[in-house]
Amino acid sequence: MFLLSGNDHAGEVGRVKPRKPTTRSTPGGPPRPSASRRRRRAGGPGEPSSPTSAEAYGEIADAVITLDTEGKVLSVNPTAERLLGHGAAGVLGKPLSALVREFAGSYDVVCELVNDPRGPLVVILRDATERKRADAAMSEIAEIGHDLGGRHDPEQITGRIVSAVLRLFGGRRSILYQRDRATDDLACVATAGAGWREQWIGQRLPSGVGVAGLSVRQGRAVWSPDVLADVRFTVPGWERERFREEGHQSAVGVPLVAGPEIVGALVVATAADRVFTKDDLRLLSLFAAHAAVAIRNADLFRESERRRGVAERLAEVSRVVSQSLDPAEVARRIADSVFTLFDAKVSTLFRLEPSSTDLVALAVSGDVGEELGPTLVFRHGTGVTGIAVRERRAVVTPDLLLDPRVTLTPEIRAAIQRAPYRAVLAVPLLAKDSVVGALGIGDRPGRAFDDGEVQLAQAFAAQAAVALENSRLHEELHRALQTVEASQQRLVETERLRASRDLATGVAHHLNNILMVALGRLQLLDRKVDAPEIRRDLYAVERAARNGADVIRRLMEFTEARLAGPTVPVDLNQLAHNALEMIRSHWLDEAGAGGIQVLLEPGDIPAVAGEPTGLQEVLRNLLLNAVEALPSGGRIAVRTWASDDSVLCSVADSGPAMSEEARRRALEPFFTTKEPLHLGLGLSVAYGIVHRHGGRLDLESGDGGTIATVRLPMGPAR
Repeated sequence: MFLLSGNDHAGEVGRVKPRKPTTRSTPGGPPRPSASRRRRRAGGPGEPSSPTSAEAYGEIADAVITLDTEGKVLSVNPTAERLLGHGAAGVLGKPLSALVREFAGSYDVVCELVNDPRGPLVVILRDATERKRADAAMSEIAEIGHDLGGRHDPEQITGRIVSAVLRLFGGRRSILYQRDRATDDLACVATAGAGWREQWIGQRLPSGVGVAGLSVRQGRAVWSPDVLADVRFTVPGWERERFREEGHQSAVGVPLVAGPEIVGALVVATAADRVFTKDDLRLLSLFAAHAAVAIRNADLFRESERRRGVAERLAEVSRVVSQSLDPAEVARRIADSVFTLFDAKVSTLFRLEPSSTDLVALAVSGDVGEELGPTLVFRHGTGVTGIAVRERRAVVTPDLLLDPRVTLTPEIRAAIQRAPYRAVLAVPLLAKDSVVGALGIGDRPGRAFDDGEVQLAQAFAAQAAVALENSRLHEELHRALQTVEASQQRLVETERLRASRDLATGVAHHLNNILMVALGRLQLLDRKVDAPEIRRDLYAVERAARNGADVIRRLMEFTEARLAGPTVPVDLNQLAHNALEMIRSHWLDEAGAGGIQVLLEPGDIPAVAGEPTGLQEVLRNLLLNAVEALPSGGRIAVRTWASDDSVLCSVADSGPAMSEEARRRALEPFFTTKEPLHLGLGLSVAYGIVHRHGGRLDLESGDGGTIATVRLPMGPAR
């Protein structure tokens, strides 16, 4: 009889050759079955102890054929029918050797002969094709496992896994889901097969949903011949649509288990005629175990690298915070670091405006367009950052456009709808007991930020809060120093002008008395002299004396310490308009060739108590100085406004800057940088009038020109 040689071990497959029946003789008795046969009779895997016909092996996975003493087929089980390629009617009574020659060239099988004296001869055929495929799969799994063990890039690992499983198990689509530890959802991170990859990547399966979710829940491989009709699990709408579009019906899901943790699931989808045997499921589970270890190792490596990166970035930010007081620079470093470490779509650092409590972007990292760029402002209480600031805690949302807690202006909502992010983690910047800003991190819809990420964001937020607080304190100190310096400078200038005023007061009274005597004598002489020549000389002397008296009068306006008469309500807007009309000829006629543009910007101001004539003289002198500073043309702007308890009026020109010495001495009487015909009393007279009104006259000069500002106190007339 011709039988197929082989043994029980997969992979040790021989060629067709004759072999004696597997029997063993005992001394003094009939032959008895071998140990292998005894094991089978004792209840070995899948075989009854005393087979009488092939029908008894109907549930056996191997092909079982019973033969008569001539080697002809008596019966076959269903597996044998499939292997031989004929039904029972087509093989009964035929010699087994003829049948073997028909299928031996097409199949690789292992054969065993069971010779039981109590019944017919039994031939067991095992299809070694599956075993060889299993060996090949195991070999490739080992190779892939070794290859994956040397990889640390998650995208490379997941891509290799889905490509290999598609090739090994003859699928049409392979999908790899990773488990979200925060929500237990399964998120698609890789796929292989015909069709659009983008329609799968990023999609999520809630816990227990789909064949993948069921496999994770049960902790074992799960096969479904018809996924869309399987009542054991639900199929989300997006996955149902993908399966119908790509023509998948049968699918198997297997959990990715690494140690005690399920890291995800692997799905192989095929057409309706693909059947996954127990061997398929066993091999797929083995492959999934290797894949899970590779994914877990990559996660551990990435986490290690992330922690190292976090430490380096925090150290860098700490160094910047300690070395720089520029909040914009620190904000940029923090936004860039968070953007990189979180692998996010955008990260933004906001400063809280104390006056409006709006959140104004200091730095933005990521491509989010102009509308959500550096000019981004979240109004008070709006956005996820607004909630974080109000509640003083970290706030997470998977989709801010769907979150009922989040309020957005129509403009911001429209901009975010076009932006690449929806999920947001927002953390307030806390400095002592105050909120000074917020840190916002945005990513793809559905991303869940875990506790570790929240803590990391809070660490960067703490650094940002320290930086903003240091910057604020530095700015306050700088402003305080500037105020002290300005106050000291004003005090010095006031004391210098007071000394000048005291000196000018004595000189003015003395010269005024002398001039009065001289004028009196000139008038007496004028009555006594009739000669025309002498009278002309006397008139010239009198004019000079009267000019000197006018100078003394103007000098005394600088020296007077208080107003001479009662005050009335004065509208500085009207005085500014009148002063412009008074000097119109100067800036239209004398300087018109140069092209001077005069702009009046009246503000909403209350009236001040004062002398209209004196204040009119102040504005006239300031405007005349501005015109004289623009011999080649330029721009003069007159502006009024109210601030705190004062009303202010400024006259700004676009002329060249004054030197520091000229600015410092400009209010001194008789100081001038112009030609000798100018007495240098205009600004000193203006200063004296403003001083008598209890106000202040300040001069600022720089590259943009000179600004003279009159500050008068609010108050009732007296």
